[in-house]
Amino acid sequence: MLASILTGGVVLLLAETAVLMTLVPAGPRPYLLGFVHATIACGLLWFLHVCFLAQRRDAIHQLRGAWGEDNTTDVLRSARRRRRVWAWVDGVAVDGGDIDHVVATRHGGLVVMDSKWRSEIDDPAPLVRSAQRSAQRTRGLVHSVTERGRGRRRESGSDVPLLPVVVVWGPAQHVVLGHPVVDGVLFLPGRDLGRWIAGLDGTPMERRFARELIERIQRFDEQRRAGLRAKAASSS
Repeated sequence: MLASILTGGVVLLLAETAVLMTLVPAGPRPYLLGFVHATIACGLLWFLHVCFLAQRRDAIHQLRGAWGEDNTTDVLRSARRRRRVWAWVDGVAVDGGDIDHVVATRHGGLVVMDSKWRSEIDDPAPLVRSAQRSAQRTRGLVHSVTERGRGRRRESGSDVPLLPVVVVWGPAQHVVLGHPVVDGVLFLPGRDLGRWIAGLDGTPMERRFARELIERIQRFDEQRRAGLRAKAASSS
């Protein structure tokens, strides 16, 4: 099906190009060609997207999860421009899954964010357990990447405050008004995330240390993913 869609798109592009090159005067031709090509390309991508949603039962869950993570990333970009966040890394691969966002804030230590898009929240317990696991894995990861090894002393990364947060996007945001804390996990509606970051007033993090810590976590993630790809390639 994918091959058929792509082949049809290429054939349509070639046919439209041939028609326009023949019938349209040279002056407006480049603009019209660009418009037609862009329209066909966008239509092709949209059709592939619809086919994905139609063919996979879990596609809508993946799509909503991607929406939540993208929305959180947009807020973090804005917070970094305002110097309320020093740095962060998305989608850190760990055993048993990944961590959505590890954020080094200016006045709140490390914040481990799970982004969720929900229509409703009947039972917060699974979200709490997921956030707690992410926080535990992040603490172990920070301890690992801040070790100097070979008998040299460790840096103070393991002493950085760490807060697990579930950022809820979608209609369920109205359920978490008031920023409830459940078993040490803070629930935030996505629309309040930027204001919450701006209001952090905990222990300050030094900018250079925060960025270096996030860079080490990012390198760890890249090395782990490269190792997993190599392992998959060798097994196949």
